[in-house]
Amino acid sequence: MYASTAGGLLKFNPLTEKFTAIKMEEGLVYLDLSTIEIDSNDRLWLGGAYPNGFLQVYDPDKGLVRKITHLDIAQIGKIQIGKDIAFAVYEGATSSDIGVLEFTLDSGELPVYKDYFNHFSSGNSITDIRDLDLFSDSIFVTTDAGIFAGNYKVDNLKSATGWQKIFTQGSAMQYLPELGIIVSNGVLLQKNGDNWGEYLIGIEGDIVQATVEENGEIKILTQSWYYEIQNTEIVYSFEIPKISHAKSNFTTYNKPNDKTVYFGMNQSGILQLNIESGADRIFIPNTPAINNYHALTVTKNGHLAATSTHGSLIWNHTSYYNVQPWQHTTHYPRKNVDWDGIQFIWTYLTYRAGEHFPISIVEKPNGILIYCNSGSLPDSTIWLDTPAVVELDINTKIFASIGNDDEIIDGWWGIYNDVTFSYYMVINQIEKDRQGNIWVTNPFCEKNGNMIAIQSKDDDAWSHIQIPDENSYRPQTIALDNANRAWVGFAYESLGDTPYSSGGIKVLKYSGINFADEDDSTWLTIANPGVLPGGSKDASVWSMVFDKMDFLWILNEKGIRGYTYSVKDDEIILDPILKAIDGTPIDFLPQVSYTKGNRIKVDSQNNKWITTHQGVWVIEESMAFWPSEEGLHPDNSGLLSDIVYDVAFDNDKGLAYLATDKGISVLQIPFAENPSKKQSMYISPNPFIIPNDKGVIIKNVPSGSIIKIMTITGALIKEIKLSSNESQAIWDGTNTRGDRVGTAVYLVSAHHPSERNKVAKIAVIRK
Repeated sequence: MYASTAGGLLKFNPLTEKFTAIKMEEGLVYLDLSTIEIDSNDRLWLGGAYPNGFLQVYDPDKGLVRKITHLDIAQIGKIQIGKDIAFAVYEGATSSDIGVLEFTLDSGELPVYKDYFNHFSSGNSITDIRDLDLFSDSIFVTTDAGIFAGNYKVDNLKSATGWQKIFTQGSAMQYLPELGIIVSNGVLLQKNGDNWGEYLIGIEGDIVQATVEENGEIKILTQSWYYEIQNTEIVYSFEIPKISHAKSNFTTYNKPNDKTVYFGMNQSGILQLNIESGADRIFIPNTPAINNYHALTVTKNGHLAATSTHGSLIWNHTSYYNVQPWQHTTHYPRKNVDWDGIQFIWTYLTYRAGEHFPISIVEKPNGILIYCNSGSLPDSTIWLDTPAVVELDINTKIFASIGNDDEIIDGWWGIYNDVTFSYYMVINQIEKDRQGNIWVTNPFCEKNGNMIAIQSKDDDAWSHIQIPDENSYRPQTIALDNANRAWVGFAYESLGDTPYSSGGIKVLKYSGINFADEDDSTWLTIANPGVLPGGSKDASVWSMVFDKMDFLWILNEKGIRGYTYSVKDDEIILDPILKAIDGTPIDFLPQVSYTKGNRIKVDSQNNKWITTHQGVWVIEESMAFWPSEEGLHPDNSGLLSDIVYDVAFDNDKGLAYLATDKGISVLQIPFAENPSKKQSMYISPNPFIIPNDKGVIIKNVPSGSIIKIMTITGALIKEIKLSSNESQAIWDGTNTRGDRVGTAVYLVSAHHPSERNKVAKIAVIRK
């Protein structure tokens, strides 16, 4: 048995009770499927929706044998295949642009697009085609304006005059042309003279699907019963067992023999019923619970972790484990087992998910995942936790909730309206600094102004910082440079002419993470905010990141720019990387429109990945575009959708995971983690002048190396441990005590257990 889903094609073997996913590697071009039909040669006709309405014909033995993707439509729906012709429902860009496509069949009995029909009635507006049927030489279209019939061999179906209206009510959902029976308002109707009357009394529940066999037998599926009807008599029926976990409805059925019936359920898998014994079983494929994940990370053991408003997903490259909040678990059977890769595997956590898309999931140094639960409101009247941030141990499935009750994350408290009194918590970003401390942006926190919360990697203790400017709340993004500075980007929002969130950037210089001690931190100002993308100092800053060379990259609603920078006293001067001859800053990718949720990420080879709702662009370290300035899209990369929320990298395997609105795409990329063993260690600048705000870049070392800074005589000055996801280090010119080293020549050594050590020299000049 085959099933079309929004995430691809699934094959179910009843004998082995296993699901197999048919992927792009097997020949499919697109996976966002909306319908499936089987022709006389046992080939699958698959209609879908992205990037345009498409038709694929898939042979299980040969792979893809025909694709039609050039049609200027949004989606292909139900398909009907005749002897020498085929029809399919289509949807265009607007609700009024719907109709039927006509395909002829070539000598291989494969479709060739011929024409379309969308004028069924001159007096009725049609916005929904509910069913499509072929019988004899006629096509029958069931719509929200009634049922229309046309002879495709003799009638002019391009004109409304070529169609006959055989049922005038908009309640029709399905037509059985073999018997002239209509499914309307959940019952069967048959014409008697000029009127339509009920064909059969005694059917319980609204009809979901009705089919006619060659012998005239009608099979009916309702939400509670299965019927077989012959000559207006019910010859067989049974009540479908109530499935306590099933939140969704039955959608279809298949009866391969006299003993067994399979029922498809929307979001709840396949129900198998033994007719003789009444025993039932549920089969749910081991897949992600949903397609729509918004934040990704690759853990140090190489697993992919993702999160959404429906919980989290862990993938170990062979199987999935879903971890879901309480309100999104009722339509799945409870199956808390080890990874077996066959059945749906999940566990649930006793917290209520927030209503906003989470923007961050981060692995802490101890292996615990921490992620946003943005848009939550604590409620003491229920037993559930309603955290702003969730910590999850992926091994034990034990979680901890962090929020208002802990006095760590505060909620909305009178932002601009002093009558507003709410603990509503919105978390925009979680970031890990180079030391492993966790930074959480906490906008709307007006109770005490603690808009940034920091968790120490050493003892998990939390500290807070306050933004000095009363018009600077609504932090959106945070980036951490090599010199213990936190760069905070803000949204710009106003009430009338008065800004209550001023946009732009503020920078915190800190010496530790005990922010209760004000002496440990200093706020710096941007001296030239007019050089932000678009030239607007008041623009919202949606994403910000430092690359491996400590260049700053900023994405806001106006565009993208990269910067070098210098620090003097308490001011920072930004210098755009890309400028015209006259010095005017130039935006990268000016043809792209940016919005909240678009992000910049940096991979291990210092490429900048920009995820947008129009595709993905990659800026290499050389400032060239990979693979081209056109970016990555479904038609040139296999990307599932142009709407991309996040990207994460498996540096060892050279993979990029991209979270889209259609699922998670996996792309093989030519940016392997470990550089060639023939490459020398790269150190810049050399000589290194202290004080220097940018630090020393140490590159071309194996991921997971231990970098040692030593004197010429071998005395250890500083040690830097790289994670399995890092192949580059930054040295700030200090020793293990945090003191600046003196003028001298030092040795830089990279140690790795499985590769040859690399050694280089660096000259340090201390002024």
